[in-house]
Amino acid sequence: MRMKIRLFASITVGVFLFSVTALSRGLFVSDSLRDIFGILSDCFIIPGVVLTGFALLSYISCTGVFDMLTYSVYSLINTDEKGGYYDYKCRKKEKRTLYHGTLFCGIGFTALGMIFLALYLAI
Repeated sequence: MRMKIRLFASITVGVFLFSVTALSRGLFVSDSLRDIFGILSDCFIIPGVVLTGFALLSYISCTGVFDMLTYSVYSLINTDEKGGYYDYKCRKKEKRTLYHGTLFCGIGFTALGMIFLALYLAI
């Protein structure tokens, strides 16, 4: 159930970014088919890059790269922390789960953007 909620959230963010880009680029007032394909290419590539970048950043975070930084901030806030960095890292490792839905949404949006880019360049 949690995976479905995350997938729905990723798709919702993608559709929101698509809508904002479509409105700002004037998708609904364009006259030529070539301009529409160019705008659709932008509308799909922008959310695709944002979602893919966020997914890659989440993956990097899930591997433990930022553990030292988060531990230093956590230890400044919680002064009564028992154990050291190693204990903190072990606790974090137990809680980590890897999620690929955002990556697949981002790649899907980017692929659609590339298709519309090919159509734009073909006309």
